[in-house]
Amino acid sequence: MAAEQLKVDNEKRQKEAPLYLDEQALEKMQRIVMESYHEQKEVELQINTFRLLYIEGCGIVKSLNPEGGRLYLTDGSYCIKDIVTIKFADGN
Repeated sequence: MAAEQLKVDNEKRQKEAPLYLDEQALEKMQRIVMESYHEQKEVELQINTFRLLYIEGCGIVKSLNPEGGRLYLTDGSYCIKDIVTIKFADGN
């Protein structure tokens, strides 16, 4: 039963339009990244895995100069173009 539900969920995602950040969301993301880096505030993010459930990550931004299109956090690095959501871990 769970396998059937996963198949249905995957088919839904394939039909949905790709996610793109609008200008306002991009500005908010940049503000959160800068604040995390300068004030050492932890962020939480979700990464699009294309057909599977989102990967979740958290940590403090380690660099404001992403190399290879990746955002480096204390727990790992993530492809910037695949980030679906980003927020402060404390909920602000």
